[in-house]
Amino acid sequence: MDDKTLSFLDACASCYPHKQGFRCEDNAVICRYCNVRYPLSKLEKGTGSYYPIKIEGRMEKGKYLISADTLAKAADKF
Repeated sequence: MDDKTLSFLDACASCYPHKQGFRCEDNAVICRYCNVRYPLSKLEKGTGSYYPIKIEGRMEKGKYLISADTLAKAADKF
């Protein structure tokens, strides 16, 4: 795994209407609704139509930033 920083919503692309998010366990996140497990090393690709929703962010002066506009566009996922 490389050293890039990624950001994801606490929402499964298929299950977000149920508003249950993920739990973390043994280097993986698990959807609380469908119980699909995503190893941290494979988060970016997901599994079929079930995957954590990726959002864009950027590194700036040693801090990882996500714009308020990006979060506002994703508000319906929570």
